Amino acid sequence: MLDMLTDPGVWVAFVTLTALEIVLGIDNIIFISILIDRLPPSSIAPTGFGPAEQETGGGLQLSLDLLGGKPATGEERLEAEAVRSQPSALTDPGGAIEHADPRIVRDDHELAELETWLAAQGDAVGLGWAAGAGRPLERPLLGIGLAGADGTTWYLPWHDDRPLPSWFERDDRAVTGHDLKQLITMLAQRGAQLRGTPVDTLVASWMVNPSLRAQTLDDLAAAQFGATLPERAVQAETGAEEVATARRAAAEALTSLLVRPQLEAELADAGLGDLFGEVEMPLLPVLARMELAGIAIDGDALAALLAKGALNGAHFHTDDLDATFEKLRAAGAEIVQEPTEQPWGTRDCAVRDPSGNLVRIDQPPAD
Repeated sequence: MLDMLTDPGVWVAFVTLTALEIVLGIDNIIFISILIDRLPPSSIAPTGFGPAEQETGGGLQLSLDLLGGKPATGEERLEAEAVRSQPSALTDPGGAIEHADPRIVRDDHELAELETWLAAQGDAVGLGWAAGAGRPLERPLLGIGLAGADGTTWYLPWHDDRPLPSWFERDDRAVTGHDLKQLITMLAQRGAQLRGTPVDTLVASWMVNPSLRAQTLDDLAAAQFGATLPERAVQAETGAEEVATARRAAAEALTSLLVRPQLEAELADAGLGDLFGEVEMPLLPVLARMELAGIAIDGDALAALLAKGALNGAHFHTDDLDATFEKLRAAGAEIVQEPTEQPWGTRDCAVRDPSGNLVRIDQPPAD
């Protein structure tokens, strides 16, 4: 443990984690600001700082403009609700999920057919995707599953040199999927876009029942339709199991689309519809962009922060102060104070690490 104090890499990691916490704090401030802007004036308590401006609509407009989003008009919301309330044309949604048999796009002719199909679907398209193993920003994108409310499914294998259908860049319709931030991020990494109003069934499911440890599509399919999704391909990245990969992605797309009306109804019943549609969903692409951008570390500023005395001192306890002190002195630590009996009953010492930051170590008094 004490060896870590003399390792500059540990201090760099500490400062980096601090920067991450600051970014997450900014994210929370953005979220709270938007949420407060949506509160009716009557529910906002006086602050005691003088007359308060009670106009909230402009505040939301400004907040979403800064985030790159666009609030829906009343007419757009009514149109969206009309689409969401349409019942599925499937008489056996569970069976359609379990037996998803997507058409795999192989050539430009089939890609054009997919484009025509998408243009006719409007909001009634669910998205799923297949990705390889690895860290979130390093996983290969294998393909995208698409599903319509009538059970029609497609699978579009990903090729870097093949453009996506123009439907993906439309702003005039919603896009439905489970954990859409992942797909938005993966497409953006590859120079593609997924635009439109997101409807994320993962976020909706969590808001409806936050006590669940997992909010998977497998759980939703089983709970809502008594269905079991097709198994994931074991060797999806090799392409040897493309049909299995396509079936899983298409079944996920269909499940998210079919479960959406039920989740939206539960959100409305719980009074969470506006929070979901006007706060959570506009933030989704913003968080995706933040994830892609990462955190830029200024090396010169970091070096200045680690300069002598720049950081607050660290304080440690030990059961054998003398032995610990001798170890540090033998390692070449700069001695600030040798072990000393303090008036309040403890013995302590102080040293500086290689960057000059103060480290104090004490031995609690024996009982």
